[in-house]
Amino acid sequence: MSKFILSDMREALNSVRPLLSKVDDVWKKYHIENGQVKAQNRNMRAGAPLMFDESFIVPALDFDKAVKAFHADPEVLIGPKQLVFKAGKSRVTLPRLSTIEEIKVEELDGETIELDTLFMENIKKLFPLIESSDNPSFQNTIICVKGTMVATLRGRVIVSCDYEPFEKLQCLLPLEVIKFLVAKKIHPEKMILTKNGVQFIWEDGSWVISSLFKGNVPKVLFEMMNSIGDPEWEPDKEHYEAIADVIAVGAEMVFFTKDGTEAKLTHGEFNTDTLFPLPEEGKSIWNPKHLQIIMGLGDTFDFTTWPQPAKFKGEGVRGVCAPMLG
Repeated sequence: MSKFILSDMREALNSVRPLLSKVDDVWKKYHIENGQVKAQNRNMRAGAPLMFDESFIVPALDFDKAVKAFHADPEVLIGPKQLVFKAGKSRVTLPRLSTIEEIKVEELDGETIELDTLFMENIKKLFPLIESSDNPSFQNTIICVKGTMVATLRGRVIVSCDYEPFEKLQCLLPLEVIKFLVAKKIHPEKMILTKNGVQFIWEDGSWVISSLFKGNVPKVLFEMMNSIGDPEWEPDKEHYEAIADVIAVGAEMVFFTKDGTEAKLTHGEFNTDTLFPLPEEGKSIWNPKHLQIIMGLGDTFDFTTWPQPAKFKGEGVRGVCAPMLG
């Protein structure tokens, strides 16, 4: 019988588990082999180092439960069709599974980009904008191009974060690998890019490989980003509170007027004396949730552009927010 270190196994499983969060049962397996825990789905595969030399494939959900329940390092008896894990008086028996295909662990042969902590800081800023879709498009990705990382919320809010290592890069990172990076929390050390795929590698030896999203990005998106000048207006605490209050009462539209800020409710209205900069028309209309996003990213703004998109800038970030019309 061999034995694995419980804390080591838990750490390795935590590293690859996000890849299996929403997949068909046929993919919910852990491949434990060659000193690694590995997992895969239709578009990605991932691995993490493990101080255990035995090899077997095990049902992911049941193995997670077993590893969580054990209070001591379990011994492992590996049979041709089943696996027995024993720790103290506890024993778990699981089937030994076959594989769909071998999970390869070699590094991709492509362009290597060293990553710093700013990469994950940008990912965390852009991630809230990206939504799932049954028909994915560039709107469900982070666009890495010409020294920037760009994401959009349904084309209504567009945010660009500076990232110098991507100066000569162009690729679209799909939502699935972005979710994996966010769940991992620790920033990767490097990224290897090929024509069709990307690999991220961490200092501890863990890794993930994903296909890239293939699609076109409308030129208008970059035209909007390039049109941003230097907005100068800086909100204070009162303005942030006004937007938070509008969201709290459930309003879906907020009006900036010469008399203050107002929002229409189902059977009434919400008003505050807080004044925002106005365009020549004397009023503007916005989605309060969109305003909350951009005011959480930027330092300076220009809302006088209504009915054209508002512009904002912050340290290493800039973007636009489309208005509501009325």
